[in-house]
Amino acid sequence: MQAEEPAEDQSVPSGWPPGFGEGPGEADAALLLRCLPGISPRPLHRLVWNEGSASAALARIAAGAAGSGRDRDWLGTASASAIRAQLVRAGARFARPGDPEYWPALLRLNDPPVGIFIRGRTLSPEHRRVAIVGSRRPSAVGIEAARSLARGVVRAGLVVTSGGALGIDARAHEGALQAGGSTVASRRGTSVSSPGRSATAG
Repeated sequence: MQAEEPAEDQSVPSGWPPGFGEGPGEADAALLLRCLPGISPRPLHRLVWNEGSASAALARIAAGAAGSGRDRDWLGTASASAIRAQLVRAGARFARPGDPEYWPALLRLNDPPVGIFIRGRTLSPEHRRVAIVGSRRPSAVGIEAARSLARGVVRAGLVVTSGGALGIDARAHEGALQAGGSTVASRRGTSVSSPGRSATAG
């Protein structure tokens, strides 16, 4: 049986509570919260603010006071250390709020991510980014426009950011890489920065 999620609370602050994810126990809790298969981002954000920490929110979900049965089933076998080992094998890493690779702009969202998964080289804060997104089934004109825009972004010294889908997203990455630039592919669950290739281009 699924527990009722907290009622919509317009007073929930932006960002995360002070100390969120800091320290070994909190860092593990933040990682587990990020991987939960049931609870959606906005109710999770409210829950963390109501409870004050990642570990307290995780305990509420495990006890059945929040989240879903899917979340509790998953937590029954989940291990933060096992997830970290999987990340190492995949050449990936986890960045929580406060980490250098967690983009501060994400904190302005109504439902900021508990953390992001990253593969690829680190982009410094000085790397300004421009997003190019669009249809998965673009016209020939749209494809060339995406490539051209991306090449122009690179020539301006900026980094192209797009999704990981086929269509305009892939062509934006392609155009940036053709111009010798870098791209950031943002996906649900992962954020992949690539210095020399895009998994979706081609």
